[in-house]
Amino acid sequence: MKKMTAIIVAIIMVLLFIACSSSNSSSSSGNNDGPTGIATGLIRAFVPSGSDIVSPLPDRIFDTGDAYVFLTGAEQCSQLPSDNPCTGSASLVRVQMSSTVATTRTDFPDFFAFHLERLSNGYLVTGERPGASGPEGYTALISENGTVQSETYIDSLPAISAASSGSDNLLLFGDDEGTARFIFTGMDLSIQWQRTYQNEWDPVLAEGETLAIRSAVDVVDDSDASYVALASVVKSNSIKLIRGIALLRIEPAGSVVWARAFYPAEENLVWQAKRLLLKPDGTMLIVYGMDDLTTDSHAAVFLMVDAEGDPIWNFSTSASSNRCNAVMLSDGSSVIAWPTWRTGQLEGTAWDFYIDLNVAKLDAQGNMLWQRKFTDLFDAIEPTAISISNDGGILVVGYYRGFEGTATAQDDSRGVYLLKLDANGNCPDCS
Repeated sequence: MKKMTAIIVAIIMVLLFIACSSSNSSSSSGNNDGPTGIATGLIRAFVPSGSDIVSPLPDRIFDTGDAYVFLTGAEQCSQLPSDNPCTGSASLVRVQMSSTVATTRTDFPDFFAFHLERLSNGYLVTGERPGASGPEGYTALISENGTVQSETYIDSLPAISAASSGSDNLLLFGDDEGTARFIFTGMDLSIQWQRTYQNEWDPVLAEGETLAIRSAVDVVDDSDASYVALASVVKSNSIKLIRGIALLRIEPAGSVVWARAFYPAEENLVWQAKRLLLKPDGTMLIVYGMDDLTTDSHAAVFLMVDAEGDPIWNFSTSASSNRCNAVMLSDGSSVIAWPTWRTGQLEGTAWDFYIDLNVAKLDAQGNMLWQRKFTDLFDAIEPTAISISNDGGILVVGYYRGFEGTATAQDDSRGVYLLKLDANGNCPDCS
């Protein structure tokens, strides 16, 4: 019975793959309420080989006019669970719009990739790699055809989590032993200055409290020539730990303009920063995941703040994990993506759940305009990036898992998916 189920599932997946591949090369969405000229469909863009486990990448996806470009990564571990450190690898993947496989790849072995930034003539990849004395930050400039033009390693910054690009400069942002670090460089990656920040993330710490950076997440180049950074932070005293999120605005020379820290009202909640989006008027959308440690439940949260970091509105929804993301449109509206649990029983497995993909649009005031739910694309599916394509459609990319016929997490299959929707979130070829 188990073998027959696996065969049937395999046939269905092949048919789905062929159908969606054909639809992706189509020139019409097939929806009466959707714009024309937007191809929709599902592309299985990249599948690692062997026992590689797809890591939660990419964080960005870009439409170059004839292809989609994003990062994908994998971890190689001897066993799961394991106390042994895993090694990582990453690839910059270019997928032609009419293709269902990666047409160009730039591989980075022994490297954990965290962020992809689009430049005027290529891409910027940041992350970390193992060094002789511990992890060291890595960044590389990649040409449009995938060639590494220049690269640099920064041993004083173990992980470069994000970067912002100006007209002729880069701001690298990472974390180092509980502190936040900024490194300002030229486009040739030559370092011009470095700054390290600790308590500036929370100017109102009580006596006996300490603050540490849990992870540097995002940094944006503001319209007034300053920068705003987002990070997950941990505030602690001798009794408890509180995990929240923080914003920090700095001037081009590195001085702090203001800092804001946000913490949950309940001690059993954990906030994990995911993305920072900036509007032309200076207001910002903060994307973060909220985990309830008592009930083991999760939520995706989208918080709009003004140019000074003060909250304006927030929108939250239940989720199966904290892997949520968003993209902001020019009119101040946003398209968001998050996963939700759907319980069920997979025959012959130890898993009793599926994960659905949700995509919705919020107006500039945080009101939901529409919501779409996609089920049965794969056994489990989680979004890690969302973007607007050149033709006005919506791109959602992330990783999937297939548990059918498996008994443990080590046996599941994983890969990267790319979902193309029209501007109204419709995909007639996706069940």
